[in-house]
Amino acid sequence: MLNKLKNNENKGFTLIEIVIVIVIIAILATVLVPSMISWIDSANEKKLISAGDTIRQSVNAQLVELYKDDVKVTGNQDNSAFDESFWNAIINSTDSNRVSKENISFTVTDNELETFSYTENGKTATYTKSSNQWTVE
Repeated sequence: MLNKLKNNENKGFTLIEIVIVIVIIAILATVLVPSMISWIDSANEKKLISAGDTIRQSVNAQLVELYKDDVKVTGNQDNSAFDESFWNAIINSTDSNRVSKENISFTVTDNELETFSYTENGKTATYTKSSNQWTVE
């Protein structure tokens, strides 16, 4: 009798069990995927701001060096007003693969960095001195 019961044991899963597992996995995926995409976007924005802030600090350091002899900037100057040696110093002090005249821009007012923008992979992070905040577009 015991041998007869052992031989009748079904091995494997029934169709209904498999369908239930697939439905549970689908429900979990619909809940988790949007959250994961949001986390990835947030991480990419933080990475962009971090890289931009590093470059901004380098630009600030170069401005301090440039204006250390009490040379005053009157009015606004944008990044096109600075010579190659200024740009080379910035590129050499940062990750030169990421920095170029094309992907950063800034304005200087009274020897201080007023605005700073850094673009990477189609997104732009902008720092404004007056608000002391970064925005990403």
